[in-house]
Amino acid sequence: RTGRPLLSEPVVDALKGSLGIDRLFMHQHASLQAVLGERKHLCLTTGTSSGKSLAFALPILEDFRRDPATRALILFPTKALAQDQLGKLQRLFRAVCPGLSVCTFDGDTPKTERPQLLKSCHVFLTNPDMLHITILAGHSQWRHVLGNVRYIVLDEAHVYRSCFGSHV
Repeated sequence: RTGRPLLSEPVVDALKGSLGIDRLFMHQHASLQAVLGERKHLCLTTGTSSGKSLAFALPILEDFRRDPATRALILFPTKALAQDQLGKLQRLFRAVCPGLSVCTFDGDTPKTERPQLLKSCHVFLTNPDMLHITILAGHSQWRHVLGNVRYIVLDEAHVYRSCFGSHV
């Protein structure tokens, strides 16, 4: 796409200044082109530690900068993977767009904290269990979040069987 760059100047500056990222890998740029430039759905498959997280986080950042109502659900196969990514995403979001908040929303999230997270969080790191048991089952409580979801990210695609698999 010609004309407007895929990433805004503040995002590029923050990536360079705070995170030391001078340029994107080819698959990251291609992902940005597909998602931000062409508004297409995307399945990205690359090796471990190849920058997939940045490929899905940057479009979320850019859309949030344009519209602070933007929400995202990022599903990980396990709570441990979500916890592992939480710190990395918090660091990126803080450096680039401090108003964009990220949280884990899983079985370990205290029930007393959940209502506040629904009001204040923009990016929810969760898993298929919580999607099925809490988010979709309690969709009326999630109306504000679900009505503004622009991104649903599946970090690691898995095949599930049986009753649980049919629900996922």
